[in-house]
Amino acid sequence: DDRCRVLFNLNTVGAGRSTTILWETKPPAPHSAEPRPWISEQETAATHLERNLQEIDSMCATGLIAARVQVLVCEPIPGVWTDWMDSMLPNCGGKADPMSGGGAKDGKVDERASPVQVVVTANAKTADVCHDLKSGFMEQRMQDLVLSPPYLTDKEVDLSKFDPASKTTHPDLVSSDDHDLYVAMKWSTLVTVRSINSFLQ
Repeated sequence: DDRCRVLFNLNTVGAGRSTTILWETKPPAPHSAEPRPWISEQETAATHLERNLQEIDSMCATGLIAARVQVLVCEPIPGVWTDWMDSMLPNCGGKADPMSGGGAKDGKVDERASPVQVVVTANAKTADVCHDLKSGFMEQRMQDLVLSPPYLTDKEVDLSKFDPASKTTHPDLVSSDDHDLYVAMKWSTLVTVRSINSFLQ
């Protein structure tokens, strides 16, 4: 497979706080054509998220990019949001629209690997710090997950033997895999096919 492997590491801090609500609402049913229930002047986080997922899916549709999305949250989010984000990336391996002939017809359990992975980066003690936009907590966690440098931990590391390319994070994390390009971004940032292509060139 000659496709460029890209990991999008999405920081969602601030997307579910104050007037910019997100996880408290319900997303549309996957592949539905119904009106978006959360579109308003204040509830912008969901539209930002949808636009980014559409851009990422269009990258996979080119056949040149294999994209994965790691969504970082401070607290667990409803599963309906994970399902919706997965359905927004059919060209990246997400659940295809059954009306277009891409859905399972035999009733078997869907065992495919989702292109979306939600990672809860905080615990009960650090959740408040995580939600604080000025704390830098999530930015530090993004660096830890993408780079997973052993020399930035409290453990003593023998610098003469350690391999900086060898990641120390849990193998179940999609960020522990090797990718050609890592894009760490905030939920309000818009990533485009053009920006990725210009960087790769």
